[in-house]
Amino acid sequence: MSGRGIDAHTHEVQRGLRVRWRGAVAHMSIDQTQRTIECYFEAMGSGEDFSRFYSADVTWSMVDSGEKVTGPSAVRDYIVALQGRMFGDLKRDLVISDGHACVEGDCVDVPGGIGARHTYCLVYDVDNDRITAMRCYGSIARLMSRQVKATQRTG
Repeated sequence: MSGRGIDAHTHEVQRGLRVRWRGAVAHMSIDQTQRTIECYFEAMGSGEDFSRFYSADVTWSMVDSGEKVTGPSAVRDYIVALQGRMFGDLKRDLVISDGHACVEGDCVDVPGGIGARHTYCLVYDVDNDRITAMRCYGSIARLMSRQVKATQRTG
C-alpha cells in the first residue's frame, strides 16, 4: 500500500474522489462530509430534530457492548438518552475524510465531573448528505447498558 491509502481497499485518497472504506464506496467529498456533520451538530446543539440528517435505515452501534439501534427516531432517542448520562464531556478534534467523520472524547456518568472517565470514539458514515451509520467504540457503552436492559425487560 502506498502512503496515500487508508487501507488495502482504498483508491486515491484526494478531495472529491470516490474512496473505498471497508468495502463501501463513499460518494461525498471531504468538504461535503464536513458541511453535513457541522449542520448535524448545529441542529443537535440548538434542540432541533437532528434525525433529519439520518438516512431511513440509519444505524447506531455500540461496538463494545453489541447494542444496535436502527431507524431515525430510535437512533435520535438513543443518542438523547446517552447524552443525558454524559457529564463533563470532553471532545477532541473532529477528523473528516471522504464520507466519514470521527471524534474522540471522554466523560463521567455523574454530575460534577467526578469519577472514572468513560472514553469513546464515534465514527460516522455519511452518504448523499445523510448519516447512514454511527459506530461508537469505548467504555462509554456502560452508560447505556442499564437503559437497554430495562427497556428489554419492560418493552
